[in-house]
Amino acid sequence: MDWKLTSQTICWVCSLALLFVFLSLYASLNDWDSFKPEPFFLEQSFSNMSYVSGEIYRQRDKLTMSSESGGADVDVELSSFTEEGSNKTLDEMLIQSVDDDEDEPAAPRESLNTSTEDMMSLNETVPPKYDPQVFVDLYKNRTITDLGKTNPPPVIIIMAQWRFGSSVFGELFNQNSDLFYLFEPLFATKELRKIKDIGLYTPESEQLSRSILRKMSKCNFDPGFVSALDHWNGKTKNKAICKASQNCKIISPSWMSSLCHKYKGQIATKLIRVNLELLRPLVVDDHINLKIVHLVRDPRGSGLSRIKYRLSDMKIAPTVRSQFPQTGRLKPLELLSVTPETSQTIRGMCTWIRNNAIVSPNRLPAWLHGRYYLVRYEDFADTPLKITRDLYKFVGIPLKKEVSEWVIKNTHVDDKTKLHGLNNKFSTHRDSHVAATHWIKDLTKLEVKQIEEECMDVLELMGYQPYNKIMREI
Repeated sequence: MDWKLTSQTICWVCSLALLFVFLSLYASLNDWDSFKPEPFFLEQSFSNMSYVSGEIYRQRDKLTMSSESGGADVDVELSSFTEEGSNKTLDEMLIQSVDDDEDEPAAPRESLNTSTEDMMSLNETVPPKYDPQVFVDLYKNRTITDLGKTNPPPVIIIMAQWRFGSSVFGELFNQNSDLFYLFEPLFATKELRKIKDIGLYTPESEQLSRSILRKMSKCNFDPGFVSALDHWNGKTKNKAICKASQNCKIISPSWMSSLCHKYKGQIATKLIRVNLELLRPLVVDDHINLKIVHLVRDPRGSGLSRIKYRLSDMKIAPTVRSQFPQTGRLKPLELLSVTPETSQTIRGMCTWIRNNAIVSPNRLPAWLHGRYYLVRYEDFADTPLKITRDLYKFVGIPLKKEVSEWVIKNTHVDDKTKLHGLNNKFSTHRDSHVAATHWIKDLTKLEVKQIEEECMDVLELMGYQPYNKIMREI
């Protein structure tokens, strides 16, 4: 068929030509940056980015993509983002220091490159969250000093709560033959309060605890304290005492004081009945060289440990057990919340963490500078020897071979240990990683929900993932 040029064909060709010319002119007269793709949210795109403790991001800070990307998908590693002409990572560039005046506008931040727009600060801030590397970095350059040469000598305190794994942490110093270690010396206050008719949660009770710690730092032990400690099975966990006497007997106050002085006042202890406010006067007023290792555990893991302790240690009435299927075990065992509140409950435990955990060195009060180290039990469970080295670096004393060997031997339980029944509720011979993750399968969904409702802000503060997110990733 012959092709014919018609007026209609000519009209269509001319129209297309005019359209092409119009688009070309429009492109040349307008800035193509106006066609930049929709900005993406940094937090959504890099969900695993860690918050650097002590500093904050804006929660909805947007990072606009340059026109050079052409709208294509961006697939890069976080560490590959660098500021032009420097070695700063994107993580460092996004951080703002906390300002005393919250209304003060944020300082302008530089763009990633010359073709990228400045990031915009918005009105919501994310509080600092636990970053396990922060305190490691803070003390990594601390000078290691042989014990006996420090003046005044260090008094190492492991500050924890019930069923946090503090007994294992205590052994990290109990196994050091250069340290005089005392296992939960404030247990003696239980008996002393009865004698002195002092209530549990009272200013007088705090004064009593503080007085014991003050005297302990000077190797001074009252007869009442020694008597209470000697009649408690916990005395068998003090290696220095057991090495010096038969059956770990504390012979007398003067004998205990003399033994302590042999260690030149170099003392370590673990406490589950104190907070930072109770310890503050010991530094501010008494100038004691405290080194506080603040141990925190996932409330769900600690909750499970408390359930198991109650079930094994108490005679549970059938009427109480009958409530377990409907309410879970926490409420019937009085572990969820009680009136008045105590630190043994989930609510009391999370209140203690909330009020005492300082996730950022920038937020440390002056009296805690160089004296405070926050650590999670789960991090120790994953890398026990590394955490032990980090703690000794913080304290500023050499890590002895005997301590390292104990850690290697006792944080992984073998069949022989299980056969001899050493993996019990009070044992330090335990598989630390298994102990840290048991709650995932041993708590019911209802019990997990109850703990997360009480402690979600604490879980977020300490970097613990919600149960639903954990299960999606398994």
